[in-house]
Amino acid sequence: QSLTINGLPAATGVARGAEWTFRIFAIRLGPSVYRLILASRSFSPATDERFFAAANSFRRLAPDEQARARPLRLAIVAARRGETAEDFSQRMGGLDRPLERFLLLNGLAPGAELEPGRTYKTVVD
Repeated sequence: QSLTINGLPAATGVARGAEWTFRIFAIRLGPSVYRLILASRSFSPATDERFFAAANSFRRLAPDEQARARPLRLAIVAARRGETAEDFSQRMGGLDRPLERFLLLNGLAPGAELEPGRTYKTVVD
C-alpha cells in the first residue's frame, strides 16, 4: 500500500510468519530508503494502529536537531550478583527514561530480576 508519511513517499505491507506478524514500512528520504520493521506475536487492529503511529513519527530532522544528533552505542555487559535493572539504567547517561529503555532493549518486564552472569544490552557513550 502506498502512503505519505510527513510529506515523504512511503509504502507499507504486512507479512505473517508461524508465530509473528510484521508490519513493514519503506520511507523515501532523498536518495535513501528507510525500512521500519515492526513485529508482534499477537497482531491486532490496536497493535497495527500503534505501528502506524510509530511510522508516522518518522520525519526529516531540523538543522539544529541534526547538529545535536549523536549515535547511541550498545555494550553487552554481564550482570553481577545483586545488580538490578535500575543499576544498569543509571549508567545509561544522557537518555530520557533509561530504566524503560533498558527493560525494552532486553525484553524484560518491570520488576524483573537480573540473573548473575547473564549478559544484558546497555547504552554507552
